[in-house]
Amino acid sequence: MVSARSKLPPPAMEGFIWRPAKRIDSAAIHRMLKQVDVVDDSDAAGLVEDIERNFEDPWSDEPHDSLLAMLPDGKVVALGWVYMNPEPEKIHKAYLWLEVHPDYRDQGLDEAMLSWLVARGEQRLSQKPTDRHCELRIACPELLQKRAALFEREGFQPIRYFLRMRRDLTKPIPDKSLPDGLALRTYRAELDRSVMDAFNDSFQDHWNFTPVTEADWHLFFTGRSVFRPDLSYLAVTPDPESGVSTVLERELFGIDVIAGHRRRQIAVTRPQEPLLDVGDVEDFIDDLVVF
Repeated sequence: MVSARSKLPPPAMEGFIWRPAKRIDSAAIHRMLKQVDVVDDSDAAGLVEDIERNFEDPWSDEPHDSLLAMLPDGKVVALGWVYMNPEPEKIHKAYLWLEVHPDYRDQGLDEAMLSWLVARGEQRLSQKPTDRHCELRIACPELLQKRAALFEREGFQPIRYFLRMRRDLTKPIPDKSLPDGLALRTYRAELDRSVMDAFNDSFQDHWNFTPVTEADWHLFFTGRSVFRPDLSYLAVTPDPESGVSTVLERELFGIDVIAGHRRRQIAVTRPQEPLLDVGDVEDFIDDLVVF
C-alpha cells in the first residue's frame, strides 16, 4: 500500500524546475495569480498573506500535496494543489487546484500538472476507508473552454455551475426595512461564533456544503485580508446569541440567511449608511456570485 505521505515524482517535462510549494514562494505565487486574475476575470490572488494561509491549511500537506513549475529565475508558471477535508461528514472528496500562467498555457503544462494532481488525489483517496464514496473535484471558469475540454478528456464531467451577477452601484438602491423583531448590526468579534453557526446553518442544504470548523473559519473567513468587519452587516434577533440571520461581507457581498428566516426580505435590506463610497466613478460594478 502506498502511503498518503509518499511523494509522487514530478512530470517528466523539461525546461522547468518542479518542486513542492514553500511559504517563501508566496510572493511569486501571488504574482502569477495576479496575471491569472487579469486574463480570467477572477479574484484568485488576494494578498500575499492570503497565499501564506495555504501553508497553515489542515486540509493539505504542502510538501506532498502541492507542486510548482518554475523557471530558473524563480518565476512560478504553474501551480497544483490537492486538498481534502480531514473530517468529512459524508463522502471523501479530493479538491484539485490548478493554475497556469496565461503566457504558458496550451504548451503541455496544463496536461502535465493535471495528470500529477489526479494521481496525487487518487493516492490520498486510496488511503481512506472504503465505506464512503470517493470523488475528485476541480473547478474551471467557463471562458477557459480548452481547459474544460482537457478536464473532460481526463474523465471529469460538469455537474455544477455558478453564476456571476453584476449591479451598477451608481444607480439608486431601493430602501428596504428589516422585518419586525430583527435589528441590523455590524460585525463584532464577540458575535463571531454566532456568525459562524449562522453560516453553517444557512448553507446546510446547499449542494456540496461541508460545515466550517472554527479553525477554517478563523483561517479563511474572518482571518482573511479581504474581510471587512466595518462592511459586514448582521441581522440579529433581540438576543444575538440565539441566531444571526444575515451576513453581508466585504465589497463582494456574501448573503447567507438561515433556513428559518428565508423569504422575509432580509437579504435585500439596505443599511442606513452606504456600504461603499463610489464617488464619481460612473462604471463601478459590484459582483455577486450566485451559488
